[in-house]
Amino acid sequence: MPGCRKAAPSIRNSGFGIAHSVAIAAFGGTTQLVVTWLIHWAGSAMAPAWYLIGASVVGQIALIDGSRERARQSSWERAS
Repeated sequence: MPGCRKAAPSIRNSGFGIAHSVAIAAFGGTTQLVVTWLIHWAGSAMAPAWYLIGASVVGQIALIDGSRERARQSSWERAS
């Protein structure tokens, strides 16, 4: 993300804030609906645990991918 450093801090903060708010609204707002549907569909009270495990796996994949991207950057690119 070297290009984001070119933007003013207020623009970067606004962009991060909007992206964070949209993600919370989309995923946090629908979680109860999805989990209730999963319990009904699966017929198991363990459905919320499987939902959480799936979300954790997606987060771990994103973390690993981001780490690889950062490792590909040279130290000079990270400093600028």
